[in-house]
Amino acid sequence: MVLGGLGFRGTEGRQVPVFGPGDRGVLPSMQTASEEPEAIFPQSPTPGTNAMVNLLLRAHATDLNDRRRDSAAPDISDIFHGVDIEIPAGTGFHPNHNNHPDMEPFEIYADRHVKISAILVQHQPIAPAFAFRFDSRYGSVVVSGDTAPSANLARLSQGCDLLFHEAIDLEAIARSYPHASSSELEASMGHHRRAHTTAEDAGRIAQRAGARNLALHHLVPAGSGMEVWQRVSKQFSGGLFVPRDLDIFHIASGTVTQVR
Repeated sequence: MVLGGLGFRGTEGRQVPVFGPGDRGVLPSMQTASEEPEAIFPQSPTPGTNAMVNLLLRAHATDLNDRRRDSAAPDISDIFHGVDIEIPAGTGFHPNHNNHPDMEPFEIYADRHVKISAILVQHQPIAPAFAFRFDSRYGSVVVSGDTAPSANLARLSQGCDLLFHEAIDLEAIARSYPHASSSELEASMGHHRRAHTTAEDAGRIAQRAGARNLALHHLVPAGSGMEVWQRVSKQFSGGLFVPRDLDIFHIASGTVTQVR
């Protein structure tokens, strides 16, 4: 992977913020192992987005310096910077014990084109985990990220034009471990149940939110048949999409159109 080059010419003075979770501060609770393992990189075992971006840029220092000296490429370490999303005070958030408390969406970015809001969702043991809403003059789009069914996500998605929600086929996942012991199977399936959402539950969330359209994404496993994802229709009365990579959606005046 290279980060420098001609593609960044003319970007001097511009800023590209990269928003994401901050440092969690504690390691997740143990779920399966009988003894607690030693922390990996114990000096900083749960770095946040700001630290991650900085570390990624440092990892590519050889390439960045080579390009600066060989072809006068810009210093992109001044362009990209990580922004740790600050969870509002008073929510009661705790990464292990209360990782998606009931709360209201909060704004993390706005300019003359778009307003972006976030809310905590359930992706145990990953915390904080966020869903995002994008509001513009064209319409509103919500992206669930990885999450189990969450009342917060329904709250964030109220009346949106298009909700992108993850979906998992638990029956197919269970079949994909044919040689696992019962304890191994339960360890894996326990995670999937705690951290992901079936198509039916995604439909319930979309219906509860009054979303106009629902698009299922991050489908696991990808090979499940369309009939699995179309189970949404039993719970959701709006428009349903099951997009493929690189599909495009046009949103205007409340109308959503998929382009392949």
